[in-house]
Amino acid sequence: MTISLGKKWLIKHEIFLLSENYKGFSNQVIKQFFSTELVLWDKPFVVWSVPVVFGPDGAYYVIIAKIKNLAQIHDFMEDLVAAISALIKKSEKSFFLDLDKVQIASAEKKLLMELFAHSLYAFLDYKKEKITNYSLVVTNSETDSTEFSMLVQSLKITRDLVNDPAHRLHPEQFDDYVTRLFKGQRAVKITRFVGKQLQKMGMNGIYEVGRWSQHAPRLLLLEYKWAGGKKVDFWLIGKGVCFDAGGYNIKPTGGMEDMKIDMGWAATCLGALHYAAKIKLKKNIIVALPIVENLISGESFKPGDVITMYNGKTVEVWNTDAEGRLILADSLSYVEKFYKPELVLDFATLTGAQWVATGNKICAILGRDHELNQQIQNFSFDIKDRVWELPFYEPYFKSYKSHIADMNNISTVWRFGPGTITAGLFLSQFITQKKRVHFDIASPAYTSWVDELTGHWATGATLRLLIKMLESY
Repeated sequence: MTISLGKKWLIKHEIFLLSENYKGFSNQVIKQFFSTELVLWDKPFVVWSVPVVFGPDGAYYVIIAKIKNLAQIHDFMEDLVAAISALIKKSEKSFFLDLDKVQIASAEKKLLMELFAHSLYAFLDYKKEKITNYSLVVTNSETDSTEFSMLVQSLKITRDLVNDPAHRLHPEQFDDYVTRLFKGQRAVKITRFVGKQLQKMGMNGIYEVGRWSQHAPRLLLLEYKWAGGKKVDFWLIGKGVCFDAGGYNIKPTGGMEDMKIDMGWAATCLGALHYAAKIKLKKNIIVALPIVENLISGESFKPGDVITMYNGKTVEVWNTDAEGRLILADSLSYVEKFYKPELVLDFATLTGAQWVATGNKICAILGRDHELNQQIQNFSFDIKDRVWELPFYEPYFKSYKSHIADMNNISTVWRFGPGTITAGLFLSQFITQKKRVHFDIASPAYTSWVDELTGHWATGATLRLLIKMLESY
């Protein structure tokens, strides 16, 4: 764990967040540098690191952030955290930050800590030299230490799963990981349907996508019952394509190398459920994870094939690389048949069009309940885990017309078009529940370059948003 709540104790290196007019320095060197050298000009903050005192135990380092207006820290918090975290990592030292002495709102303190959890994360499983000497200890009397510790752990679970290579996390290994993760958690019941069981149940969307991998497709159902009664507060459905080669519509070079990330939302749902179970959240939550690999074999499903889905509707497959919606569709139908959840949330790294629509920092959402979508959108910007509502414009679904089946799995009209919207509309054919929100996180789930805040690869996008929804909705 790279960030934790605690006391200063033996940590000698410190971080200070100070307003521009701060005067209470005891160290004259810092006072002089703060007043004369740390010039803000038109910048909202400036960050500085320096050894202050040399002694028998080495140098005592401080990191100082000089901030023009602490009251506006929310506006530039991500950049501030990224700048401080870069200095922490470079130093390879443990630092202490006393947030009880920083005059900002309680919610802002908590958000600062959550952003530090993002920025100080590192995935080093395959590095020969593992640099893990740096850390941050924070004092914040307004934050529950257990809840924060579990949030950091859940973030690590999600990002580690997305970062792990596909040969280490095929469907069977994913299943085994889920079993280990919730071992001893009596509040979590795991049910699995594997391989031919799916076909017998009529879950051909999941079965046909994954059956020709040597690792059998499966649907994992995780039931967390804490509130009592039969009522289900949340149903979470997360796309779990452990590797997506595209099937016969094979992805080209440049489009396949990052496809280990296509189980990002299965990983996110797991992280959120882990958090709920660990803090004993008084809600009833069910998580459905369709887990497959979309590969090629001599008998893989092909363009032009027709699949009879779990709810009886037929789908003509025009593109085998539009597989995520097929496995999610069966999962949604199963939800509606056997449970009556208050709210359905389905998540996927689903469409390349999402990147065009909302970019790599904002996830797309859509659904029939506009008011609910707007509540989630507004809250997401407050906590800097952003989503944006796209229109649920049902006439667009006419482009999925098939001449031999009930529908196609992609548009037959547009090669390029509103693909994120139409994919969401496709999924809506398999569930009638109005309180349902579809999340497409295709681009924000990871970054192939080094992001200043989240680093390289898995970002943990929308995990914090999901956790806070589970707690407060």
